[in-house]
Amino acid sequence: MRFACYIPLRLIEMPPSHWLVVSRHYPKLHIPGSSPEQALKEAASLVLDGVRALLYHHRLPPGLGEPLEQGEVALHIPLTLASKLALLQGLKSVGAQSNPSACDLLGIGDKHLRTLLDPLRPTKISNIEE
Repeated sequence: MRFACYIPLRLIEMPPSHWLVVSRHYPKLHIPGSSPEQALKEAASLVLDGVRALLYHHRLPPGLGEPLEQGEVALHIPLTLASKLALLQGLKSVGAQSNPSACDLLGIGDKHLRTLLDPLRPTKISNIEE
């Protein structure tokens, strides 16, 4: 299974010299900025906070890794958060819908699984590779 970890966003130029970031998956996301870089930076902060909140509730964000449409840019998810999303997506794809079933499948304890999936706790890559 291939895992692409980004959220598609669209930059729209608004006269005079303003930019707007919108998303087809987050209809209420309208982030203004004075430059494309500033608008994307503001949007990244809000979108990543939303992704962390969804992950905390063991839900995957909509639009994760979907092919970009013309005019869209990819907001790449940081590696530490992407690894947690990949683990959650893998668990869901094999039917592990609860913590006990995921723990049995991975052969780890519930506390370790919660740590691996907790978006607020950094996970060492070596722990993920085990």
